[in-house]
Amino acid sequence: WNLQIGFPHMFTFKYPVAGDPSLARRTQDLLRAAGIPCELELKRGLDHGAWVPLSLMFPERTIPVVQLSLHAGSDPALHLAVGRALAPLREQNVLVLGSGSSTHNLREAFRYIGKGDAAVEPHSWSVGFEAWLHDTMALPLRERSDRLERWTEQEFAKQAHPTAEHFLPAVVVAATSQSPGVRLHDVMQYALSQSAYAFDL
Repeated sequence: WNLQIGFPHMFTFKYPVAGDPSLARRTQDLLRAAGIPCELELKRGLDHGAWVPLSLMFPERTIPVVQLSLHAGSDPALHLAVGRALAPLREQNVLVLGSGSSTHNLREAFRYIGKGDAAVEPHSWSVGFEAWLHDTMALPLRERSDRLERWTEQEFAKQAHPTAEHFLPAVVVAATSQSPGVRLHDVMQYALSQSAYAFDL
């Protein structure tokens, strides 16, 4: 469980779910075969980026879960390589799920959260980055990867993601499929944009 600063109620939520040692080893083998170092961690609990979406998608907790950490360096090229390495898992009945946020600027969001002003329009840079992401995910893999590798150069990137950890899961998943991504859901509020994309539907 990671520290839920500003959201104390999240400490009380539990999502006990089984792991899958065999899948963890297969994941490690795929990454190492691609030249990407990977170590197994047996004690760390699920990050809120894992248990929040999983608790909504699978409240009955019937599927085993293997959590993969991001690389601390935040290099988009490396995370694209991780996605390419994990692509074979898609053919083995494994759901490769990335969780984050289309835009994630909490400093701006906290100016409005809890103040009851739901009528505040989303920031123009949040709308702009979401539009860029939508166009990017709909591209074929090569073009999609090229744009994601340079995502920090996007006009609104620094405002949309002051730090990269809420965006990089999308980079990983987008590299696992040859097919264009389809947006299933999106919601925008204040400085936050949250959308869901799926591949190979």
